[in-house]
This record gives sequence, C-alpha cells and structure tokens, in this order.
Amino acid sequence: MSRHSRIVLFLALVLVDFICCSASPTSRCWLDYSQIPYTALPRDLELDYGTTARELGSGTSGSVLLLLRHADNATVAVKRFHNAAEDEDRHDLLTQRIKLEYHLGTLLNGHPGISESFDLLLEEGSLTWFLVTEFCPRSLAKEHRSIGAQSLTEIFRSVVEAVEHMHALGIAHGDLKLENVLLTADGRPKLIDFGAATFSGCPTETPGSADAVNVVPGDYGTTAYMPPDVFTQLEFDKAKADVWALGVLFFAMMTGSVPWSSASIDDPRYQAYVTPQPLDDGFSSHHCPNWDKSTVRFHTCSTGAMHLLQRLPANARDMVASMLVPEPQDRPSVQTLLASLSQR
Repeated sequence: MSRHSRIVLFLALVLVDFICCSASPTSRCWLDYSQIPYTALPRDLELDYGTTARELGSGTSGSVLLLLRHADNATVAVKRFHNAAEDEDRHDLLTQRIKLEYHLGTLLNGHPGISESFDLLLEEGSLTWFLVTEFCPRSLAKEHRSIGAQSLTEIFRSVVEAVEHMHALGIAHGDLKLENVLLTADGRPKLIDFGAATFSGCPTETPGSADAVNVVPGDYGTTAYMPPDVFTQLEFDKAKADVWALGVLFFAMMTGSVPWSSASIDDPRYQAYVTPQPLDDGFSSHHCPNWDKSTVRFHTCSTGAMHLLQRLPANARDMVASMLVPEPQDRPSVQTLLASLSQR
C-alpha cells in the first residue's frame, strides 16, 4: 500500500469514528444520521444545481441522470431516488439508506478504482433525494466481449484492489457485478453503486436489535452473484460474500454470462457444479478445481464443475474455483486473491 493510500485510509477511519457515535462495542452499527451532511435545494435540481443532459438508466431504487453542473460546468452522474414522501415511516427508512450510501461512498473517496461521491442533495419542495457521483462514460458490461483476456484480468485486478480497500475500512460492497464496474474514457475501471454496501461487522437488523443496529443498507445484492450462504443464513460473512461475487464477476467477464441464475439447489446448473459425479470419459481430473475443503473435492470433481471451469483461461481456474466454494470460511480473502493475481 502506497503512502498516499495509507493517508487516505487513516483519514477515512477517523471520519468513521466521528460519525459512528455510540459507546457500545458495535458503534459502527449505529450511525448518527444527523451528522451526515447534505445540500438542500430550495427550488429544484435544474435551477439550483445543474442541467440534465439525458437519462443514463433506471433501476428499482431510481434513475441515473447525466448532468452539467452549474458551479463548474463539470459533467457528473446523478442518481435520483424514488420518492416515498407519502409514507412517513418508509420515507424515514429510505432517507437513512440514502444517507448511508452517500456516507460510505465519501469514506471511499480518493481510491483510483472507486467512483467519487460528490454531493447529496434534497429538493425541499418534492422531498426527492439526489446523489451526485463521478461520471464514467464507458460500461464494462457493454465492452467486455471486445476486450482480450489479459486486459480483462488487469481490469479484474483493479476491481479486487478496490474491494481490498473497502474491506480494509470494514466495508462490504454487497452488490459486485458486471454492471457495477464502469470505465473512464481512457479505460480505467471504477467500482460504483454502494446502495447495498454496509459495515461488514454489523449484524442484520432483526426484531429486538433496533437499539443496537441502525445501519441497514438497501436490498442486498443481485441473485446470480449471491453465494449460497446468503440464501440459507440470516447472518453471513459479508466480506466472504463479496469474494464469491468476485468469482462470478470474473466468470462473467471472461465468458459473457453468469455461471448460474442462483446458487441454490433449485438451479440445475449450480446443482451440477456442487454435486460430485463421475468424470466424463476423455477428461482427466487435472482439469478440475484444485481445492481441499470444498463439497466438490479434487478427486471427485463433478462433470458440471469441470465443464464450467474449462470455459475460463487455464491459469485462472484454480483461483475462480477457490472463490466459488460453498463454505464461506474456505474462500480466500481479497488479499490472497491479489497475491494470486500478481503471479499471472
């Protein structure tokens, strides 16, 4: 880690301690949301902040606009959140989630592989929230098929470095996927969207825990990128869930598709991956994943796992297999992944 990165990490940790105000051991899991700043717009976004050029896309939480900022003529991306003003309880929860997304984004500012978070805005009249972030004009989801395997591996390494920075701050991304990696004009990858991010040490909010936990992100993840433990456990290791999602991400980058729709027994492709079966004639076991503690063991590798991993470059199969281990405790850390990538 460079001196600049260490300084950024130190300052971010100081800011975390300032805003996470509680005497309890789980202080990070209780935020004083009143300390998270925002800018009120007395009229509206167009008059008070910038001119909308076009809509870039939309999703379940809102839409993303391309905007020309009045103050400096800079081009920025603006996430416009759906308004829940008519439901006071829902509006309060939505406000917390939006402030959490902005807060986590600002903690991550300064890393070259993470999109900058600039401003949080509130239209006073409509009670509509806007999150202003760095604009990246290119999409990995649209371009990955035309990028060579070596360049894709370098992009993936940059994404893992960004996730390592997040994990060093105790933050899990929660929604790593192809669509959440954008590219700058000169091709540098930027990790975006912290709507599902949270402090990885915080438990999931459950009845009776509201006095200890108010760090509740938006809906967790995208189904195809979720590990099996997310479906079977209320509390799961969020950092190791990120590692699984990175494995699916690498597979999608290299092949153009995700390996399965859901890592559950209801998905036949996932079931084939984790169910040991005799190998097809003509294939030797050295094509199988090389791990020691998975349900798919080296000497009883399933035909499904073998065929799946053979779609990847030969020197990446063991790495991906190690990430896509059903048992979270047996998945590597992002630091281990970076060490593996440095050997390529």
